[in-house]
Parts: sequence; C-alpha cells; structure tokens
Amino acid sequence: MTVASSTIKKAAKNALNNSFIKSIVVCSALLFCYLINYSISSCINLIGGDLFSSIFFIIISLFMFAPVFFGCLRFFWRLLCGVSDNPIIIFNYFTSTENYIKALKLTFNFALKAFVYFIILSIPYFIVSLISNIKTYELLNITIPLWTANLSNIAVFLRSIATVGTIFLMLKYYLAPMLIIADENMDVTEAMHMSVVISKNTMLDFIYLAFSMLGWILLSLLYIPLFFTIPLFITVYLTHCTFAVSEYNEHIKKLNQENFPTFVAGI
Repeated sequence: MTVASSTIKKAAKNALNNSFIKSIVVCSALLFCYLINYSISSCINLIGGDLFSSIFFIIISLFMFAPVFFGCLRFFWRLLCGVSDNPIIIFNYFTSTENYIKALKLTFNFALKAFVYFIILSIPYFIVSLISNIKTYELLNITIPLWTANLSNIAVFLRSIATVGTIFLMLKYYLAPMLIIADENMDVTEAMHMSVVISKNTMLDFIYLAFSMLGWILLSLLYIPLFFTIPLFITVYLTHCTFAVSEYNEHIKKLNQENFPTFVAGI
C-alpha cells in the first residue's frame, strides 16, 4: 500500500506552489490544442457528417494532441524533481523523431488495447442488440416477438458494463506514461509491462486517490476551472506514481536481501 492520499495531495500542492503560473500556462496550451481539434472536427461534421468528423478527431488526437499531452506530463515530472522549465517544453516530443515515435507508440498501444477490451466485453451487448433489432426479423421474414421489447434497456446496461469494464482493465497500464517520462531510455513495451507488475499492489490505492478528488473532478465539469485543476490532477498522478515505484523498488530490495543472506565469517 502506498502512502495516504492526503500526503500525496499535499506533496503535489507543495510542488506547484512556486510554479503555479507556469503550470496554468502549460495546461492552457494543452486545453487550447484540444479545443482547436474539437472546433475543426465540429466544422467537418457540418460538411461531411459524424463519420468524417470522428475520424479527423481521432487522427489529430493520436498524432498531434497525444505528444503535447506527454510533453505536459514531462513538464510536471521535472517540476516534481525540482526543475522549473520553460512552458515551451511541452513540445519536447516534436523535437526528435525518436521522441515523437515513442509518444505515438504508447498512445497506439493504449488505444488498441482499450479497443480490443471494449469489443470483447461488448459481445453480450451485440448479441442482445441483434436479437432486439427489428431489421433482424425483417431479414428473416418473421414477426418480432413481444418479449424483445424490453431488451433495449438491457442493451444499454450491457454497453455501460462494457465501458466500465474496459476502464478497469486499462487501469493496470496507468503507470506507463510516467515510466517512459521518468526513464527516457525505457521502451514502451517495457513500460507497459512494468506498469502491469507494479499496479498489482497499487491500483486500488490509485482508484481510492481518484475518488478522493471527486469534488475537484465535479468542479472541472464547468470547464473554466480546468485551467486550475489540471495542474493539480497531473501532479497528484505523478506523485502517486513516484511513491508506487519507490514502494516496488523497496519490495524488490527486500526480496533480494531475503534470497541472498549476508555471510558472517567464522560461523
């Protein structure tokens, strides 16, 4: 178990104290990148419809927004380490092909795993939707049974279960972004593997930490507070990850000491 949530939040706030203006500038740049992407996607929606709009939004998010997001994480990670960088550092992952590819690789890995989990968990939803869809019975040229009338509510419930299940399954990778930022020589595959290993003992603590910040999350729904709450969210996340990794390292050190006892001469 990692340290208490109150300790993590206090440490995060202390790290932000001397660089809060820079933190707001960094998060403002991140939010504006998202808003620009959303605005252009909305315009495309008026011309080409939902499909083209969604495709454009996903592509820009993967190739443009994600590297900026990782640059934002890097700024706050270095802030926790006592380094107050220029906000321009959020574009760090555009400065070299290697950095850019690493950011894209982690993003694609996350997106692909989430997609696969969601499809698998949605199988019951697809089955119920197929049974309750009137077009299925029109194709078979039979009358739709009356008992299928209530299946639409069940389908909505199953879709919700699939969504929540996907989120929980993806939580085991929550440490990966921090790991590739903290160790720039670490490969994406290794980072995701280490996240799975470490999160076995820290995932519940992370979930509890997230629920302890529910008030800040609800406040952020008003959008404007996001300029002030995002720095706190990111710093709290990185602080928790730091404690989680430290706890794992201590655990490994203890195991090594137990496996290799000290030899005392003369005994």
